[in-house]
Amino acid sequence: MLQGPLQGPLTIGISLRPPIAIAKPGSCDIIWTMVNIFTVSKHILHIMGREISTMHLQKLCYYCQAWHLVWYGEPLFPEDFERWDNGPVCRELFEIHRGQFAIGEEHIPKKLLTDEELSKTNIDTIDQVIDDYGMFNGAQLDELARKEDPWKNTPKDTVIPKEAIENFYFGLWEGEEDDSEEDVAVSEEEIRREIEAAKDSPTYENADELFRAILGDEEFEALLGDKSKTETNAEPAVGFECFEDGF
Repeated sequence: MLQGPLQGPLTIGISLRPPIAIAKPGSCDIIWTMVNIFTVSKHILHIMGREISTMHLQKLCYYCQAWHLVWYGEPLFPEDFERWDNGPVCRELFEIHRGQFAIGEEHIPKKLLTDEELSKTNIDTIDQVIDDYGMFNGAQLDELARKEDPWKNTPKDTVIPKEAIENFYFGLWEGEEDDSEEDVAVSEEEIRREIEAAKDSPTYENADELFRAILGDEEFEALLGDKSKTETNAEPAVGFECFEDGF
């Protein structure tokens, strides 16, 4: 197992029930604006208020697209997601964060933003998805997305059809697919994947900072608090040396 400030597999229950509806599924009677994924990304990062992992941003954009398709029957942005090993990934967004572990609002080039501003409908969609998915980290959302049909049923490195995304999540909305809650475990492999991406990043100097970025502030503090209650002689935080095995 990975040795660091947090021990053991990290498990959290993610409900497959959809977010609270902000519109009747498939409705087109509300005015919305077609923007691009960069404009959506900038708003997500602004709302999050901090740098997040690039995997986290990719998955939040994916779920914004999915639920906008369900609620309005139209895409939030025109860019597609492809089936990659790391779950659904938008290639255009990937190109601006290639080689980075974390990304902030300031990293979205202004020249890539749409002239049109986000409409209230756009903002409501994004904000609702962040309310429901934003508390989970990138590895958890990756694990969730790879358990769902749009990713599972698409050949590797090909576009996940928007129709498949809309149909699947509309099915969740209708209750056809949602018959249970699933525990999504952040496995050692998933954590290693994020650590590998962060090895050359100057932002994270030790394991505490890395795990805080992976888990998010609240989850990190909660789990670290639980750990301190059970260990009277806690070892000091260690750096990336503790992850040398296998790299």
